[in-house]
Amino acid sequence: MSTDQITPLSQVEHQSPHDGYAELRRRIISSGLFESQPRFYTLQVLWLLGLFAVGVTFALTLDNVVLVLACAVFLSGANVQAEMLGHDVGHRQVLRTPRWPHIAGLTLGNLLLGISYSFWIDKHDRHHVYPNHSTKDPDGNYTVLALTEDQIITREKILRPLVGIQAFLFPFWLLFQPLLMRKSATIHVFKNRPTYWKAEVVTLALHGALYGFFLAQLGGWPMALAFVAVHQGIMGVYNGLVFAPNHKGMPVVDDAPDIDYIKRQVVTARNVHGGPLTDTWFGGLNYQIEHHLFPTLPRNHLGKAQPLVREYCEKQGIPYENTSFLGAYAALFSHLHRMGAPLRHFPWFSAKAPTS
Repeated sequence: MSTDQITPLSQVEHQSPHDGYAELRRRIISSGLFESQPRFYTLQVLWLLGLFAVGVTFALTLDNVVLVLACAVFLSGANVQAEMLGHDVGHRQVLRTPRWPHIAGLTLGNLLLGISYSFWIDKHDRHHVYPNHSTKDPDGNYTVLALTEDQIITREKILRPLVGIQAFLFPFWLLFQPLLMRKSATIHVFKNRPTYWKAEVVTLALHGALYGFFLAQLGGWPMALAFVAVHQGIMGVYNGLVFAPNHKGMPVVDDAPDIDYIKRQVVTARNVHGGPLTDTWFGGLNYQIEHHLFPTLPRNHLGKAQPLVREYCEKQGIPYENTSFLGAYAALFSHLHRMGAPLRHFPWFSAKAPTS
């Protein structure tokens, strides 16, 4: 296994040397699926540059408020597509050398998106090590959501009425996701002083300056504020709708001693089948199972690895969740609605909340 990976794959042989993971990995390697994909990722970069060029150009040249705000929506989509490319960079799918992924990450994350690359790496690595862990997965514990029955008791009493209707409020909470992430990322940079933290500060400051300059060209503060609200809010909704269906509603395994690496990664993830449009919408993360098993596998090869992974899971009797686009969102919102049910039929501000 490569020693330059920043994913938890380096721990696999120590966690479960007998679970067949090594053999499955050898089969995928022999199929050539781990080979670098410079052409694919070059096209991804050109695709992103085109999206941003179109969005920015029209936003600066149109004088109709509705059309300018439509550009804000368009650029929200471009931002999330850039996030997904940054995700691939962070997993060494794009660039395999030790130094260049950091440079690309600072460019995509800090300079373009205004989000600390090292913050995201730290957060996302913990997610890969502890997927769907009720306390250790940073993507599985939110103040205004209860994703498991046990989390209900830990929610503030004043928030329990909101948790009870969390399925309806979820898209609303997503509007604030970019703001909260930037807050956490900024604290991370100044408090933890990660490697290249000075470069992070500089690139984050440049992002703020460039974004402010762009907003100043839109024709006054009311227009600028409206643009920011739409741009950042829709980006949060799209980002959440890409990542949430991947794990929410799947089993929470925590520290179960009888579950090995490969089973933990498979049973906690959900795949979404569809086609090219689904792949584009999710940035390849609709193959969540394959991605969690092989984080360094290039995005455009995840679908090709799926038959091998699914065959292995069937032989081993490991549940493999693969649903439709609409089925994934139905599962997500049904789970949120079901987890909030006890608080819709219980004294919200009681000293003791239900756990079942």
